[in-house]
Amino acid sequence: SAAEHGMNASTFTARVIASTGADVAAALSGAIGAMSGPLHGGAPARVIPMIEEAEQTGDARAVVKGILDR
Repeated sequence: SAAEHGMNASTFTARVIASTGADVAAALSGAIGAMSGPLHGGAPARVIPMIEEAEQTGDARAVVKGILDR
């Protein structure tokens, strides 16, 4: 389908719900629920502080090295 790009958690959830014969609204609701988790849709929130630190310091290499050295 052109509406998805692979088998991630939200896509899988929507497909499972749709396969039960539920309507589109139910499938989308389930997909949004899966997307709200910190390991799927919330994952970028963990990266934003790293990007901001790299912008503030002007040294992305040092920021990444500091993170890896922790």
